Amino acid sequence: MTRISLLFFLFTSIRLSAQTQLSVNNYDYGDLYAYSERYVDIQLKNVGAKKEYLLNVRKPNEVVFIQSGNTILPDSTVTLRFQVNPKKKGRFSYDIEVFASDKMEPYQVQLKGNMQELPYTATNAGQDCPSFGVRPPNSNPMEFTMHIQVVDQETKVPIDKAEVLVLQNGQLEHQFKTNRKGQIEEKMLLGLAYFYAQKEGYVPSETGTYVNSQRNVLVLEMKAVEPKEPVVLKEVIIIDEEAAEEEIVETTLPERTIEEVREQLKEEEQVVPLELNELATTDFSKEHFKPVNVSFVLDVSSSMNNGDKMELLKFALQALNAELRETDYISIVTYADHAKVLLDPTNGTEKEKVNEQVQKLRAGGLTAGGEGIKLGYKENLKNYLADGANHVIVITDGAFNRASKDYKKYVRKYRKKGITLSIVGVKNAERDAEKMIEAAELGGGRYIPIMKLSDAQNNLFQEIRYISFRR
Repeated sequence: MTRISLLFFLFTSIRLSAQTQLSVNNYDYGDLYAYSERYVDIQLKNVGAKKEYLLNVRKPNEVVFIQSGNTILPDSTVTLRFQVNPKKKGRFSYDIEVFASDKMEPYQVQLKGNMQELPYTATNAGQDCPSFGVRPPNSNPMEFTMHIQVVDQETKVPIDKAEVLVLQNGQLEHQFKTNRKGQIEEKMLLGLAYFYAQKEGYVPSETGTYVNSQRNVLVLEMKAVEPKEPVVLKEVIIIDEEAAEEEIVETTLPERTIEEVREQLKEEEQVVPLELNELATTDFSKEHFKPVNVSFVLDVSSSMNNGDKMELLKFALQALNAELRETDYISIVTYADHAKVLLDPTNGTEKEKVNEQVQKLRAGGLTAGGEGIKLGYKENLKNYLADGANHVIVITDGAFNRASKDYKKYVRKYRKKGITLSIVGVKNAERDAEKMIEAAELGGGRYIPIMKLSDAQNNLFQEIRYISFRR
């Protein structure tokens, strides 16, 4: 009995004299996506007067960790970096036990969150825990400091008071100005982002890229030009359409098709009614434009997975959505490995519903273009407007690579039923321009290039005006 009492006393003493403290017992990662940082740092601090040790860590297989050391000197800490690697989408919760030398019972740690999207490739699906040279997440694990430098393209001299717009998820999230050194240092959320720098007297500079705490330095070079009319901002950029159109033709089409496209544009100018040209480019009144039933067929294959293409695509769709009327309807089909309906025909007044689906778009997989086109026509037919413009718009960065052999017969078939087709090329390679023009002509529509932000803001809307104009 005495021995049992003694053991109980010793055990109780150890529990009551714990010398280490854990900085975090519960951590919520929130929503995680393919490129989200999935690690957190937790400190084990020695608040006592003698040396202690980190003995062991028990964890599930989906959690990996590294530690900064084993020995914990008085008034010092050992850092444990935990990274979660969920194997499936959805909510997760992992319980971890951390054993230290100062007590028999382990410290309990719970890591939880919601895996919205799994990494796209095997190389980043089950990563090792990043080294301590990598900056850990702070109170917001997705936030970091972005460093932007704007310089003259030829002299490399910093440009002060340049305006830099940052789009994420197709929306204008930040609007910064450079300091005297041409620099910007501001907090941002990691992910795909599109940067647009402008200042009167310079050609705008723009690029899209994935940014995080390790990819947080960006240099934008601007070319000086003769002073022109300043860019007008209406929440986002509006640039002279004719100048933008000429620049696109000169820089994005292969030499052998430039003349063909110019001829096509001349023919279109002859076909376009004079009344449409006389209207303001912002006019979308019921008096002049029929109700629109438009179905978008979006390429979300892995080739679209970069800041330029996905951000321009999202921005273009949301810019058009803002212009739709109560008489209009929009539906969305996506294709990668397979085609699927993202949004059934939705009225033009339900703008939040449309934008919510657009912002969820993620790219990955192969390119089943033909399958996507077929499904797009079927969605459009569901909401066919006898007195309206029924139109399918394919948005892609290239050719239709898989399941595409028989898409042409569907284009011909539905054109006879009154559903036309246009092709939007987002940052497409020069070699694909001809194929896009050919497919658009077959569908009774046009090829619409989107190579920069001003195109994304204007070109889709102008195409909708063109196909719905009351002739």
